[in-house]
Amino acid sequence: MNIDFKKILFALLVIVVQCVLDNYVDMSIYVRIVLVPYLILILPYRYRTISTMILAFLIGLSVDIFTTGVLGMNAGALVAVAFIRQKMLHAIMDERNMERHDSPDLKVMGVGKGLFYIGVPYLLFFIVYTLLDNFSLRPVAITLPKILLGTVISGGISLLLFKNYKKI
Repeated sequence: MNIDFKKILFALLVIVVQCVLDNYVDMSIYVRIVLVPYLILILPYRYRTISTMILAFLIGLSVDIFTTGVLGMNAGALVAVAFIRQKMLHAIMDERNMERHDSPDLKVMGVGKGLFYIGVPYLLFFIVYTLLDNFSLRPVAITLPKILLGTVISGGISLLLFKNYKKI
């Protein structure tokens, strides 16, 4: 088994940064920066849905434990992202590219497919997270901007990280 300690340290760093952002950075009620779905999206192709969902649950639960949020909200939203990850990969990638490359790569996917691959899971994350957070139907004037702004800002940061991930 080939363990890449740099990537494990990078994942731990992302989790720590997420915990710091959740605990100490309060931009507004509309903006929340989330980096942990990125960890699910960069997993190698060989990680299947069940193993990805278990890993997503553990990552989300660790963020929930070390932040001031409600236990299970990040975990639930990350599991939803992990559930659609493999289906999205098969929808936008062909088997040859998945066999030739170890993990998703923006250069192989192209910008359009890369934006889709990052945007849809982030949108799903924020929908699930916001619905779990509200646990009711708040006015759409508050909920929709919260989901859309979070998706655009966090997805943009994730796109920049995704573009430079192969250098790690």
